[in-house]
Amino acid sequence: MTSTWDEWRTRAETFDSGGLAVAGYELGDPTGPVATFRHGFPSSSLDVEPVVEHLDGWRVLALDFPGFGASAKPTGHRYSIHACADAVQALWAGREVASTFLLAHDYGVSVCQELVYPSTAWVRASRPVSAVRRGGIAADSDGSTMAMS
Repeated sequence: MTSTWDEWRTRAETFDSGGLAVAGYELGDPTGPVATFRHGFPSSSLDVEPVVEHLDGWRVLALDFPGFGASAKPTGHRYSIHACADAVQALWAGREVASTFLLAHDYGVSVCQELVYPSTAWVRASRPVSAVRRGGIAADSDGSTMAMS
């Protein structure tokens, strides 16, 4: 199924992150293991739609980072990778996510790296994380996969 942008954004459930309305989406099997998708630049969570059909049995969470897609874009707001990571953590908290598989593309890879960095509260809480990414900046990796648990 391929949605138009107007169809996609009407499915968004907004949540608060740092005082901004962020668009979140839940797709797939609500009882399955969780996969969290982070989109690239300059894009939105709509990029995950063609992937979802290949993730049978998975509960897929996605969001439009602050300033992207259907999320708020206030003038003068300072956007950052850290704020995007905070938005992902707010999505997880609101959806009571205990563990997740991370799917990242392009700009989302930098957000992924921020999320799995051991100093983040989410990882310090000993939640298991697995990640697949492309386009990362890690010098000691070919950019294909990384895992942390």
